[in-house]
Order: sequence, then C-alpha cells, then structure tokens
Amino acid sequence: MVCIMSAPPVMQLTRMGKFSMDAQAGGLMGLLKRLRPSQKESDGKQAPKATAGAKQMAMLRRLPKFLRFIPGTAQDVRVFFLVMQYWLAGSQENMSSMVQLLVQRYAAGPREPLRALARPGDVLEYPEVGVYHPRMKGRIADDARLLPGAKDESKPKVGLLLLRSYLLAGNAGHYDAVITALEERGLQVIPAFASGLDARPAIEQFFQSQGRGRIDALVSLTGFSLVGGPAYNDASAAETVLTQLDVPYLAAHPVEFQSLDQWGASSRGLLPVENTIMVAIPELDGSTGPMVFGGRAGAEGTTCTGCERACTFSADQQAQDMFTCAERTDMLAS
Repeated sequence: MVCIMSAPPVMQLTRMGKFSMDAQAGGLMGLLKRLRPSQKESDGKQAPKATAGAKQMAMLRRLPKFLRFIPGTAQDVRVFFLVMQYWLAGSQENMSSMVQLLVQRYAAGPREPLRALARPGDVLEYPEVGVYHPRMKGRIADDARLLPGAKDESKPKVGLLLLRSYLLAGNAGHYDAVITALEERGLQVIPAFASGLDARPAIEQFFQSQGRGRIDALVSLTGFSLVGGPAYNDASAAETVLTQLDVPYLAAHPVEFQSLDQWGASSRGLLPVENTIMVAIPELDGSTGPMVFGGRAGAEGTTCTGCERACTFSADQQAQDMFTCAERTDMLAS
C-alpha cells in the first residue's frame, strides 16, 4: 500500500516491502529527516514558502540517487520517493511509469510474472514554474519568449494563472478555450503556472519586471486563492503582490465538485464548498467578478442548461475531462 500527499495518519498506512511508514523514527528515517532543507535563510530569518518548497523539490530529486547505494529497506524508501516524483510530475507518461515501477518491484503471487513485463521509464521532469500555450511546441516551457506573439509589444497583455496539474495531465481544454477567446479579441495572453497553489513565483517571473507589473490585467483560472491553498489563504501576501502589479484582478473558476450539466440544472448553482473555495477566499485576496467558465463534462448525451446554448456532451468527452462553457468564456473574454 502506497499513500502519498495526504494527511499523516493516512501516509502512515504505507507498506512497501520491508518499509513501514509508521515505524519508529530513527535509523534511516532519522537520517532522511536531517537531510531535509532548512526552512530558514542563512541569516536566520524564516524563508518564504515558495523558496522552501523549491528546496524541498530539489531534495526530493536528489534522495533517490543517494539511496540507490544503500541496501535493504533503503531501496523501498527510494521507490517511495520515486513514486512521489512521478506523481508530482503527473503526465500520462509518468503515471504509466509509476504503476510499472510498483509492479516491477512488488507484484507477488499470481501477478508476479508481471514483473518481467514492466518497463518503467525515468521520471520526466517539467518546469516547476513556466508558461503554457496550446500552439507552442511542447505546450509547456520555462521561457515566455517562446509563446506565440511574444515579440508583439503593441497589444494589451493579460496574465493568466493556470493549474500545473491539469497541464501535465493534458486536460486543459477549458484553459485552451479562454486563451483562444482572449487572443481573438486582440489581446496578448501570457498563460503561466507554478507548482502548488502559491502563484507568486509565476507572477514574479512572467508578470513583473524589476518589481513592477508588465501586464494590463490578471486573470486567475485556478479556482483557488492567489497565495495559499484549498483550505486557507494568505490575504496579506496576496495584497502585497497585487499592489506591485497594480492591475485589475479577476478570478474565474471551473466547477470541480459537480458536472456542468448538474451545475446548470441546479437552482443553487455552486455547492457550498465551491462557493467557499472558489468565490469567497479569492475575494479576500482582492479579486473581482467571480464566474464559472467551465467544468467537468456530463455523461454522454446529457445537455447542460446553464445557458441558452444548451451544449450536449458526446461520447468522446470523458466524465473526468474539463470542458469550457462557451457562453461564460465569451463573457469572461469580453
């Protein structure tokens, strides 16, 4: 059993070969704790969360290379950290390699012959902070100069904040529609992302120059707070970065906890948890104009009644795929 990226009591259920997560701290696990990067800067001050997170990601990449040379339980610990790497860089290729790695090492009983068939690849790495565009080669890059139309300085610029997880999964149809709608209105779009739910690294790298804003509007499509996570926000930090940008800030969101046809048919609209995470918390940051711009497709043949266009979902649109609400996307771009 492998439990990652969850609450401590859940992660303690992990059992991988001889490795048990709930074993007493000490020995190898004690060593790994001492190897964790410091949360403080060299001057003793608390490091920014974004900086600490980058250090932790760098350490996560180094640990499996270090553990490769330690026999015994360390090899199971190494696989645990490799699973985390695959998961955090969650493209289709990495998800396939993650499953094959676990099969290759732990398949037992009737499934043991599957070990010989597994061929896990190396972890494919992607930028932690970068830009995205459906027409850009590779779609994801760490250099905004590769974006289509990046050299055209005559157009107003809109900074878009996206979720990295959707981009790596290739599930970005709702983002593509917004990018296209904005570009059709003569705007230069800079779609950017950061790992996690702290958007400041992306803002600082792609929307600012020498501490001043280089965009004319900021639009978040993440459905989360600007600085924080799904259950909290750092409104003070958001205020600081928005003051530096000094541009209008809009927060639009996809429906995540229901399908688009369920949202369209409901007299209530958003669920209470959606209202809290996607509307109330971003407004504490300073966002305006909250609106739905997309969401998950409904079952085949169902029709969304959220607007007069009455979109019907077809067989090639899977229930987990993100879909745009055409009327709302046009409204957002306008």
